[in-house]
Amino acid sequence: MKQSFFTRIAAPEDFPLLAAFIERQSQQPETQCIQTSTGEPAANLLAEMEQLHGDGEMLFAAAFHQDQLIGAMGCEYEKEGTRGWLRGPFAGQRWDEVAAALYTQLRQALPANITRLDTFLNQANRRGQVFYEQHGFQWIDTAHVYIAPRPAALPDPPSLACVPLEEAHHADFIALHQAIFPRTFYTGQQIIDQLDEQHRVWIVAAAGKVQGYVFAVIHPWANEGYIEFVGVTAAARGQGIGGALLTTALRYCFGERDMPQVGLTVNNDNVNARGLYERLGFQLRYTGVNHRLTW
Repeated sequence: MKQSFFTRIAAPEDFPLLAAFIERQSQQPETQCIQTSTGEPAANLLAEMEQLHGDGEMLFAAAFHQDQLIGAMGCEYEKEGTRGWLRGPFAGQRWDEVAAALYTQLRQALPANITRLDTFLNQANRRGQVFYEQHGFQWIDTAHVYIAPRPAALPDPPSLACVPLEEAHHADFIALHQAIFPRTFYTGQQIIDQLDEQHRVWIVAAAGKVQGYVFAVIHPWANEGYIEFVGVTAAARGQGIGGALLTTALRYCFGERDMPQVGLTVNNDNVNARGLYERLGFQLRYTGVNHRLTW
């Protein structure tokens, strides 16, 4: 006789158990979900889960056999937007059945405004990719996660002037971000709305026009800085603007915020950007596959 199990939406008191379970699953590429803080200790995962859940931006479904946790799947989502980012599925016993039950439970619990789901699994996690394809998700692209460990000394200040984004350049910044990243997860206005000591934008401007920008974020739960976006106008490329902006962000993350590492994600076909990141000390950590479902 097959073992029975049940699923339910996890409560905050379940989170320590889920974080420990996901930590174990994240150690192997074959079960990794890069959308989750890959390879992070359970304490970091727990802090992120508690913060996002407390902000009303995350749900987790959990599967149990008797009192034993055998699976978990989560979704970080926009409270007022339409997008969600899936975490998992993570499962041990009876993977296919447990994963399907978790997905059904989670979909039923998501807010009605969510109409698009994205996944980002390690390329070695073929079982997970097949699972999403069987549930109607479409392949979008392959991307690489790079990590720059804290260097012994801060990078030298860039020779180009990189200044914080101010209101006078908001419209220009929004237009440039939309032109470079027309289908990404944050609009230019959404980036502006987030700006604080943990969310910073620097620009390079010439003749009153934004030539390039970088958006850097501090993730306290992961003890990490992250480069969310870096972009340069087509006309201004090849002038060292991208390198200057990245150097400014690295100096902020390592110097002002004392982060032990800085991460970023880049699409597979962006060869020039990958070369720049590697010259600045970034090292390839993971390669992942993005699938998407829209309804």
